[in-house]
Amino acid sequence: MLERREWHWVDWALFSVYTGLTGLMILMLFTQEERMGSPDPGPFLLLILACYALPLLCWRPRFIHSDGFAFLLLFSSGIPAVYYSYLNKAGIGLILLPTIIVGYLAKKRTLVWTLPVYLIAIPITINMAADKMQPTDIVSRMFDYCLMYGIGYALQRIKQTNEQMKSLLEVNRKHAERIEQQNRTLEQYAKQVERITLLEERNRMARELHDTVGHTFTSVIMGMDAVSYLMEQAPEKAKGKLEVLRGVMRGGLDEVRRNIHQIAPDGADDFLLEQLKRLAEEFALHTGTKVNVTEEGPEPELSGHAKLTLVRCLQEALTNAKRHGQARHVKVRLRHEPLWTVLTIEDDGVGMPQVALGFGLSAMKERLQALGGGITVSSQVDKGTIVHCTMPHKETTSLQEAL
Repeated sequence: MLERREWHWVDWALFSVYTGLTGLMILMLFTQEERMGSPDPGPFLLLILACYALPLLCWRPRFIHSDGFAFLLLFSSGIPAVYYSYLNKAGIGLILLPTIIVGYLAKKRTLVWTLPVYLIAIPITINMAADKMQPTDIVSRMFDYCLMYGIGYALQRIKQTNEQMKSLLEVNRKHAERIEQQNRTLEQYAKQVERITLLEERNRMARELHDTVGHTFTSVIMGMDAVSYLMEQAPEKAKGKLEVLRGVMRGGLDEVRRNIHQIAPDGADDFLLEQLKRLAEEFALHTGTKVNVTEEGPEPELSGHAKLTLVRCLQEALTNAKRHGQARHVKVRLRHEPLWTVLTIEDDGVGMPQVALGFGLSAMKERLQALGGGITVSSQVDKGTIVHCTMPHKETTSLQEAL
């Protein structure tokens, strides 16, 4: 079977052994002429060179024919080996070492005929020509050929394993590069999603500022215009009107402060636990509600947007616990799992017969889902309400949906 490929380092190593064997035989030809059975070394030299060159017609870089090599080696070296074994009455190993190459090049189709020929027929024929038909002599020679053939076949398997390992390493390298590229793409998408989310948040806050502050200032300006007319005609009425306008302005100022705090909260770079505790302490101070905050596990690396979302979840849950549930105690537990951070808010309020997410919790649900998280609310009458907020350590869900 013809195989077009460049030589492997094993091929070059076997070629060196094959060439070295030929050189050794030429050296022996001129140093031990009497053992060759002929006084003239010339014909034997030509025979050696022919035996060397003929099989190379089927075994060279980019042209490898395993059946052709085995047949030409049998013709060029096997027949002379039998002939000179007959002349010298001793086994000549012209074809012994080249049998390694036959085993190295062997394919399934080649094994069918090379195994019986090279491992059985040739050893027996050489022993017959040398008139050495003792069972021990035959078995010994067959063992030699089996050993050479086995070494060659083992080298073939080693080469194939080596090539498979290189192929797997190349595939793994390409997969690693592809994964690294996808990770970079996901990181870019994560940053882009965070920027878009923050931009949407700022736009929403800007609309709220426009609606609340604009309405407040418009009302105050119109009220002050009316007061200017009442100053001379009804001073007491004007004074009362000013008190009302003062209250409106204070409410507007408080609204502005709340909106500014939502846009750029203090301590946004602090640990999540510190931000939650700060919020809980402020809430407890202003409402008289006892809030207990605990943490389980080391805090992982979370983005600023993820921390802000969990802080807003606690803010909304505390507001609902006091406004709707009249809670007196609230337990806040921050639990860090291998893949998730879970924020649980449990209060002792009046509870609800049926859970319904209001505007605030619905907004929190959308924010959490945008980052791959979620929210669940459970409640029972007179047993309080439990809010679970989950946030993945790596916000990938929304990115996969975006892709």
